[in-house]
Amino acid sequence: MTRHTDHQRSTNFIKAIRCAVLDTSKTIGDDEISQYTRQMTYNFLRNNYSHYRHKIYEEDTVDKILADLSNDPHEDDIVLLVVQAYGNILYDTWQPLEHGYSLFREYCNHDWLADAKANKFLLMGHILDDQHKDRWFRLHEQCFVINYPMWKAMGRPAFGDFGVKQQEVRQAIRSMENFHDGHTPKYLAPGPAQETINRTGFGWNLINESLKAGLSVLNFDEQARKTKTYLYPEIKEEQEEFKKFFREDCAKFKAHESNLGQTKKDFLQYQAYTVQRSPDAIWVMNTESVNDVIFVPRKFPLKNIYSVAAGFKTFAFLNNWNPNTDVENVGLHYFDISENSLEARKWLHTEWDPRDFNQYLDYLHDEWYKTDKALISIYEDFDFMSPNWESEREKAKEAYQKSILRIFDTMEDFYEMHEKVKHNPNITYGVTDLCKDYQPLVDRIQPHEEGFDSVVWSSNYITTRYTTWLLSYEERRDIYKEVVKKMCDKNEHLRLHSADWDGSPTRGMKLEEINHAYGYPEELFLKWRSKRN
Repeated sequence: MTRHTDHQRSTNFIKAIRCAVLDTSKTIGDDEISQYTRQMTYNFLRNNYSHYRHKIYEEDTVDKILADLSNDPHEDDIVLLVVQAYGNILYDTWQPLEHGYSLFREYCNHDWLADAKANKFLLMGHILDDQHKDRWFRLHEQCFVINYPMWKAMGRPAFGDFGVKQQEVRQAIRSMENFHDGHTPKYLAPGPAQETINRTGFGWNLINESLKAGLSVLNFDEQARKTKTYLYPEIKEEQEEFKKFFREDCAKFKAHESNLGQTKKDFLQYQAYTVQRSPDAIWVMNTESVNDVIFVPRKFPLKNIYSVAAGFKTFAFLNNWNPNTDVENVGLHYFDISENSLEARKWLHTEWDPRDFNQYLDYLHDEWYKTDKALISIYEDFDFMSPNWESEREKAKEAYQKSILRIFDTMEDFYEMHEKVKHNPNITYGVTDLCKDYQPLVDRIQPHEEGFDSVVWSSNYITTRYTTWLLSYEERRDIYKEVVKKMCDKNEHLRLHSADWDGSPTRGMKLEEINHAYGYPEELFLKWRSKRN
């Protein structure tokens, strides 16, 4: 497969890709599990890292999904269709850009899109060899990718499903190697002859059409597999135990006491850790762009900044908004779900010499990591316990400098700004959980003053892994709109920098405009949001 490693961290699935969800509730056979795993699939698809904003097509057969896709307003531009079953999760694990792909969409946007345009494949997914069940090769339902223009050019063939009926197919030659066990071939290549099969499985006909066209059926490689997981909600003997750990209850999960399969164990163990520790975490770096600050038009000097206590993006507002902002007197009001993060931010402003990043690392290690008082997030694979600690420090320092130089022309410019902020008497700190109790932030918002701007930077709070585990897609949407309305009631001119419930950036729009748009019918709202982004 083509590997375009010069590309990284695109902010969305590009417009040539459509995503669909396969309704597998009949196979699952439990309404509560079906609803919850559907919620998880949607949440992780629409979170800030996967960031999918187009229509999600959902049906109970692939043929229906493909039929619906033909009515997409941009159908002629579609190249890839990504289908996920209930319980498939696109991980939101991230790493510094120079370390390579870490998100499923990066493979879609770069590797697989290029290969689809070059007609290198029709179908890609988890291939299963069911010959021990006297059944021909099939796909697992969890996740697969279809080359949409090629499928149309072939005459829109049926996908194929389970059945007991003789069928003539192109012979398939499977790889000698497997991903695991003995029934997961790495590819199926077209054989030299036809053969008769008696039992068919999921996707058999599209597999056959690919082989007839002389194209191998491809499997996701090892690296791509690491960007996703599947929770196997259809396994009946695990369902009752699985249901015990939905929402906040996952914090009670203990892997050594569980009879669940390893995939569920791994996922719940991580989610349990997330739910337990996220409210106390300290977020040291940012991955989001600062362009939304730079490119806001017609900016006045800042009067107040309401900011989460994370990373260095707060400095982007101070440095890049308006050169007449009085940095030493602007109201700088930090709010965060994590009291630890607020305390660390206070240390950053009052104690830290920014020329010495090792001092920051030592503070984080000694005060928070060693004492286990806080989860420290520098980047996903940063390791305080690395045996090669000096190398780990250098990687973190490099990530820190790159983060700063996205905001400032030189490190010296940042050092000067840091010193000015250090003497600002108008910095405040307050704990606020925007999903459960947003009022402490609303109470701190000041009225508009002519000739000045004020901004709120709430980052991606509504699309984090913590939030998407606790709240459904609809719940996240509703609470986000509610917070916007309450802030708008206090200051309609306030500019919002945030990711909404779909991960769509607000890009410094005024609350008045955003709140008004939230009252539109859905179709009109989506058009408005697409135009504004």
